Amino acid sequence: VAGFYSARGWTIPPLPWPTFPPPLSLNALEALGDPNSIWVWTNDGIIPLSSLNQGGEQEKLRRFASLNTRRDPVRFSDGNALRLSSGEISFLKFAAYVSFEIDNSSLLLFDEPETHLHPNFIARFVSILDSLLAQTGSAAIIATHSAYFLREVFREQISILRADADRRIEVQRPRLATFGADVGEISYFVFGEDEPSYLAQELERNIQSSGMTWDEVLENYSNELSLEFLNELRAKISG
Repeated sequence: VAGFYSARGWTIPPLPWPTFPPPLSLNALEALGDPNSIWVWTNDGIIPLSSLNQGGEQEKLRRFASLNTRRDPVRFSDGNALRLSSGEISFLKFAAYVSFEIDNSSLLLFDEPETHLHPNFIARFVSILDSLLAQTGSAAIIATHSAYFLREVFREQISILRADADRRIEVQRPRLATFGADVGEISYFVFGEDEPSYLAQELERNIQSSGMTWDEVLENYSNELSLEFLNELRAKISG
């Protein structure tokens, strides 16, 4: 529904925009900022996004029917038409195709949609998806490695798949209450991303082998390194 399934998973199809964008896809466009600054192409020229829903029903249908669906929306700034970023376009196509294709009692499958979405758009995408699922009595399964997706749902909605020593798959629930949680905490508790940075380890070894005192380290690196990293360095140098 949101794309085509292949060995790589769901991908955004290289297709034009839906001819009649539903209200939720218009809401997605408005998520990019002032709707008066976002313009769409028609067969007669270019019009502001905000004008699509103006007028009577027949006028709206005529306006939607005249959309040039093979040209992406643009943002006007100081009289210049600027292309939307690839992340913005990906977000819009996700929202438009899902809201256009969904039907009652649908099952939507998404394979790592974060590869196409900027983190800033994930929360809005989940909000749009949640509204669609509620309105149509549908469900969605999202395979993800993104902490930004997990903080938008409750832990009861999350299944963690892990392989044990014998390569058997186990299904677990996160210990952390994920909804609204810190991204770093989710990364640690759900994905187990607690491995130290290789470059940080190398820098630590170089500083220790240089024979620098703590005062010299503080003078040279206080504005460059995190407080946590500096505290670890101090403990090792002073110890």
